[in-house]
Amino acid sequence: CQNHLFDALAAVAEAVAQPGISNEYCLSCHGKPNQIETLPSGELRYLSIDAGGYNASVHGSGGYACVQCHTTIREYPHPESTVQDLRDATIQGSETCRECHEHNFELTHDSVHQAALAEGNRDAAVCADCHNPHYEKQLNNPTTDELWPNARLAVPQMCARCHSTIYDQYKQSVHGAALLGSGEQPGGSADVPTCIDCHGVHAVVAVSYTHLRAHETK
Repeated sequence: CQNHLFDALAAVAEAVAQPGISNEYCLSCHGKPNQIETLPSGELRYLSIDAGGYNASVHGSGGYACVQCHTTIREYPHPESTVQDLRDATIQGSETCRECHEHNFELTHDSVHQAALAEGNRDAAVCADCHNPHYEKQLNNPTTDELWPNARLAVPQMCARCHSTIYDQYKQSVHGAALLGSGEQPGGSADVPTCIDCHGVHAVVAVSYTHLRAHETK
C-alpha cells in the first residue's frame, strides 16, 4: 500500500543522509571493465558496474551509496567473502534488501518461493532474481504506488525466466495476447491481468490458492 512505499522512501532517505565512502571511490575499480573473481566453486563472478546504468536506476538516481548495501566494505583490500558460488552470492545479497524494504521482504517469507528455498531448493527466486539491485528502474508511480504500464509489460518476461512453460501458455491466452501482442493484435493493453494480479507480488501464492482468489473476486 501507499504507506509502505512512504516507509521505504523514508528508510532510503535516512540511509542516504548517513556519511560513507563515495560511489566514485568504489567505481574507480568496479567501473572498469572485466573485473572478475574466481569463486571457490570455480565459477567466475563479474564485478564490474556500469556507472551510467547505476546512476539511472532507482537506487542511483536516489543518491544511494554502494556501501549502504555493501555494509561490510569500507577499505581495500576488502574483507574475505564467504560466498561459495554464484547462487550463494545472489541469496546472500538479497538479505540486504530487508534494510530498506522490510515490509516486502517479510511478505516473501509467506511465498511459495521462500517455502521452496527453505526446503533446500537454491534455485527458488529471491529478491535479486527479480530486481537487479544495480540497474532496477522505478517500477511504480510514487504518488499512487501503482505499477507503470511498462513495468506491467515486463512482469511476464521476468516470470518467464523460471516459468517458461507457463509463460508460453499465458502468451497464447486472451490476456497474454492483449498485453504482449500476437500475430493478430499489437499488445500493450496494460489493464489486462498479468502474473502478479493472480499470484501476488512478493507473497506469491501456490496455484491452489490462486484458484480461490480468482473465485473470491467474481
